[in-house]
Amino acid sequence: MLTKNTDSPKAQADEKLGGKRSVYSILLLLSGIGGYIDAFSCLGLDHVFTANMTGNVVLLGIEAVSGDIMSSIRSGIALVGFLLGVVIGWLILNAGRQSWGQRRRIISAILIEALTLAVLSAELVLAAKLSEAQVELCIAISSLAMGVQSVVARLINIQGVTTTYITGMMVSAVESFLKDFKTTSAGAVVAPPKASQWKFPLAAAVIYIVGALGGAVLTLHLHHWIGVGALIVVAAVLLISIIGGRRHRAVLGQSYQTLTQ
Repeated sequence: MLTKNTDSPKAQADEKLGGKRSVYSILLLLSGIGGYIDAFSCLGLDHVFTANMTGNVVLLGIEAVSGDIMSSIRSGIALVGFLLGVVIGWLILNAGRQSWGQRRRIISAILIEALTLAVLSAELVLAAKLSEAQVELCIAISSLAMGVQSVVARLINIQGVTTTYITGMMVSAVESFLKDFKTTSAGAVVAPPKASQWKFPLAAAVIYIVGALGGAVLTLHLHHWIGVGALIVVAAVLLISIIGGRRHRAVLGQSYQTLTQ
């Protein structure tokens, strides 16, 4: 009986390529969540950003100077929640059980994000109208989830894709494109893996914008279900991470920084 030779160079290359695609899919989906949550928090939670802390800190400064105490408190809650999420994500990914591999740690961090978004979904579905305290709780919950997500993306560290803000992804895309253009113009031979490096961060930035558009539409028209939409996407990320099989485990067991080398 013939069996597939998984030890051949071609089979190993196919496994690595499949694993890369899975990881790329994870980052693209998480980028969509970043834009989605920011649109929701801006439109539905008193104009507070809970994924993009750069914009949130700017708002915090403006609100503090203008004397808008309540809005500045909510922006402060988002900042503290995000930092708490970063701490939780870092502890899971770096200080967890020694027997856990990198893949299991990342799955655990994404699971924490999913559970957090599940709480957010339940609150939005059950509340006919959010009270001030519930708005602040939603801010804290969503910013904590985005803090965890940011640490996961930072660990994966592929081509500047951050998933929670678009600036870095746009810079990476343009920078990579210009490097490729310069190399091609000089008549040098461009290696295939490097020739399209700009495409992935550009795709992530586009997905972030699409996620923001989706979040805006749902917030304006179906705001009770906004959390459910985010939860479904994160559940898809978990599914990709868990059932990827051998090829996915092989890649997730590596250091993510070397995936595109």
